Amino acid sequence: MFENSSASTQKKYFILSMLTIEYASQRSRTERENLLLTTVSIQAKKEIAQLSDSKKQAAIYRHDLKHHMNFIQNCIQEQKTEEALSYINEICTTLQSGAIQKYCENESVNLILSSYIEKAQALQIQTTIFVTATDFSRFQITDLCSLLSNALENAIHACTQITYPEGRYINLKLYEKNEQLCINLANSYEEEPAFENDIPVSHKVGHGFGVQSMISVVNKYSGIYGFFAQNGEFRFQATF
Repeated sequence: MFENSSASTQKKYFILSMLTIEYASQRSRTERENLLLTTVSIQAKKEIAQLSDSKKQAAIYRHDLKHHMNFIQNCIQEQKTEEALSYINEICTTLQSGAIQKYCENESVNLILSSYIEKAQALQIQTTIFVTATDFSRFQITDLCSLLSNALENAIHACTQITYPEGRYINLKLYEKNEQLCINLANSYEEEPAFENDIPVSHKVGHGFGVQSMISVVNKYSGIYGFFAQNGEFRFQATF
């Protein structure tokens, strides 16, 4: 009887220990996910702030166009050609870097897309953007920024691995279906991506967090997602 009681006690301790370990594991996983989302949110806010500052600077230059023209006119009249050309080049560079393409009615989404599409085009990546979605009000803008910026950043990185520019492309569609936001992103690649459990992974130091943050955002809104790679084209699809 004593031995049976001892065995029963040990069994209870074993079960309790296993439950404790499982609880600790779940808590640790939740804490990591919360930390990841917090980090992504902070980074997203910084990116949006930087893009907004760039847009404001461009607006200032446009507002002061008269003053710019007067300065250039004076340079020409005084035959200071080099100074005039340098000033014109400076203005053009600033305006170009602050140009915001209107893809939809949401200004923040336009800021995000404009920034990464400009970066892609500078790297000789052909881009096609198709946005018909109109209602982004149910999403936190930091979540959208995180999702889109990580998806586009990964696509740009994959395209830059292609040696010939003619083979680089990124196609993005944002549309609504059955009152849900749908994202369809496709890009070319040369280096075959690695997958684990249908999720693209990278074992390089400092890489792989982008995909996890994308998944966290989709899960936050109880959505579904998928990653696919075939015949030199990588696709990310999400509905939420």
